[in-house]
Amino acid sequence: MEAELRTGKLAAKLVRIMAAVDHVEKRGRNEKQNYNFVRAADLYHEVRKAFIEQQVFMTADVVSQERWTQPTQSGGTMNYCSLRVAFTFYDGETGASIGPVHGCGWGSDVGDKAVYKCMTGALKYAARTNFMVPDDSDPEEDAVPTPRNNRRAPTPSAPQPEPAPAPSQSSEVINTPQARRMFALCNQHGVEHDRLKDYLFRVQGFVTSKDVTRTSYENVCNWIENGGQ
Repeated sequence: MEAELRTGKLAAKLVRIMAAVDHVEKRGRNEKQNYNFVRAADLYHEVRKAFIEQQVFMTADVVSQERWTQPTQSGGTMNYCSLRVAFTFYDGETGASIGPVHGCGWGSDVGDKAVYKCMTGALKYAARTNFMVPDDSDPEEDAVPTPRNNRRAPTPSAPQPEPAPAPSQSSEVINTPQARRMFALCNQHGVEHDRLKDYLFRVQGFVTSKDVTRTSYENVCNWIENGGQ
């Protein structure tokens, strides 16, 4: 009975932490891909203050990891890392704990920092997901930017392209309910919207979420349901 009371007290503290962190603005900027994002440091700052006030702390334990490499267009090598991390919350007053709860992180780097980026992402997503920290964006209005180097105006002498044929059933884009389901899955499985945008552009080749085709839709949803793996 006493243990249940201590756990209940910790749960109440976690709710107060959730109430203390209303939202975190997107102060980070990715100039290369032209989008804003929530910086991990800004999120940590807000959550950490609430943790200290409630005398709660959190531990992170790497459960599994996967590493792989992929050649870059410039002839180099990109290092990738995926981590599955277990998080446990502790009450500094009573010693009670809640957890573990699991989260994942994904990172890439041409040097030796892929695993550090991965861990930062896992911590960031764990804080945002467990305490339901919103940002100020509307995911259905977000678009994956087109790299500036790919925007070329046709020269006057260039021949005009022939009209594209009507899209077949396999190339038709998804409808609005399907797009909403895709973003709902992101919220459910802790996949940040900026990460989805990067995946759609880098892996699937779609400029915006509205360009996702029906043939690729299930693959995208499966990727989200697997936590972005």
